[in-house]
Amino acid sequence: EDMQTAASHMIEQRDKLPSRAKRDEVLEIVRASQCVVICGETGCGKTTQVPQYLLDDRISRGSGSTTCIVCTQPRRLAAVSVAQRVAQERCQTLGDQVGYQIRLENKMSERTRLLYCTNGILLRKMQSNAAVPNISHIIVDEIHERSLDSDFLLIVLRDLIRTRPDIKVVLMSATVNAEMFSRYFNDCPIINIPGFTHPVEIFYLEDVITRLDYVIDADSEYAKAGAGTAGAGANASKGKPASKSSKPGIHQKEAAEHSHRTAKMQKMAASFPEHPESTWRTLLMLDQEKLNYELMEHLVLYLDEEYCDVEGAVLVFLPGLQEIQKLFDELESNSCISRGNRFVVYPLHSSFSTASQQAIFKRPPRGTRKIVLATNIAETSITIDDVVFVIDAGKLKENRYDPVNQMPQLMETWISQASARQRKGRAGR
Repeated sequence: EDMQTAASHMIEQRDKLPSRAKRDEVLEIVRASQCVVICGETGCGKTTQVPQYLLDDRISRGSGSTTCIVCTQPRRLAAVSVAQRVAQERCQTLGDQVGYQIRLENKMSERTRLLYCTNGILLRKMQSNAAVPNISHIIVDEIHERSLDSDFLLIVLRDLIRTRPDIKVVLMSATVNAEMFSRYFNDCPIINIPGFTHPVEIFYLEDVITRLDYVIDADSEYAKAGAGTAGAGANASKGKPASKSSKPGIHQKEAAEHSHRTAKMQKMAASFPEHPESTWRTLLMLDQEKLNYELMEHLVLYLDEEYCDVEGAVLVFLPGLQEIQKLFDELESNSCISRGNRFVVYPLHSSFSTASQQAIFKRPPRGTRKIVLATNIAETSITIDDVVFVIDAGKLKENRYDPVNQMPQLMETWISQASARQRKGRAGR
């Protein structure tokens, strides 16, 4: 009876997803075409539902025993968590009909018909046998996350569809230049699936500074270089006239600096008229190239206090492991956070073990606020279903080619607007 109740609940949840309305269209186009591009907005259910639609359709047509659907994910955590979710939706044991395979770990069997894996695992399979005769469908998810593995996989797949006319290739992403990928795969059809997310309220840096009444000192590590000197100059220009011994050049320089600061303040006032003067000054002094751990720490405490009646986790996006560790140490050293059971903090990085990564999905006891510190690993595919607040540092680390040294280099850079929308969407799932 409990199993039937769980199954009916899962079916009800699946039917509410926007992808359900596109099920017949997806199946019809996949049957008619060898390659398809699916653009699905955040929350539409494409990652969990489309592979199931294909599997159920094949089973209903009596081809279930010859079906093997491989769905690739850009990260290990995504492959594992999505496979767990799909097995749960089908009320099956993970490793039976639905399984996963990542580096050094797998849960699959001879009965597995839907396999989630990383791009690297599929490439390894194709290295052993380029034709992969036992695979009937290949689904490449999150194709907008360009990497060496994913780009090379697309090259190999374009060659594969020429030699395997019976294989089906489905390319999926939430944000993608669909026409570009369609052209690359011989002008294949494109399917658009609308998304569903709860309304998300956005607060920008100036809003946060105003709400927290955050003021930065001139000698702070987060202030721009020379902010203290500039401040002293401003005060000096308002004081007594320069003495006769003062050099005219110095006085003129101070006057020019004061005029420059006044112009900047006027520009701030025009840009943010609804914010107080203290916010303008903080924005002028703040070095926005540096990650402000102090501000993020204050913001976590503010969210918990201001929205104490809202149950849910806080997801913080940071560029890399070093930044995660630093903020983790800052939060743990704060007595308001480390004392008692009010908060539980989880770091999340691709280098962590699968077991430690899975801990982020556990819901904490009532009255405890979960804080997840993650890189862009939490940006797509995986869903931490109790997240209601997202703090976005707006940066990521990626490999870029350094033409001077002629070698790849891990560089910190600002995220794209597409990534910002994805991160925002984590709070509206």
